[in-house]
Amino acid sequence: SLEPINESEARRLRRKQDERTRARFATFGDELWDLRSKVVDLSTSVLSAMKSGNEAKAQSAREKLKAAERRDPELVYELQLAALFKAEREGKEAKAEAHKDEANAARSCLPHFNLEGLW
Repeated sequence: SLEPINESEARRLRRKQDERTRARFATFGDELWDLRSKVVDLSTSVLSAMKSGNEAKAQSAREKLKAAERRDPELVYELQLAALFKAEREGKEAKAEAHKDEANAARSCLPHFNLEGLW
């Protein structure tokens, strides 16, 4: 019989980091679709509040909208890539590296980028 191999410290840390990353983003499927529906509703709320002149309500809806958008891995990936390219053009390497890390974190939660082993 085979004995289980003990996980290395590096592997344990990587698994914890992966768990934290997955917890940050909505999972692909119903959770993501519900999130996107919520984003549309919040966008509508922001516009309604702005039209009615209720700045406090608009600000509250805007904050909820930003929080919801940060949970969409596809949106985060696209925005971080754009910020990465901008930082590279401006020669801001530290910022570019931070955007690259964020883009990679979001990308790791997108199933169409995680097809290794399926072919």
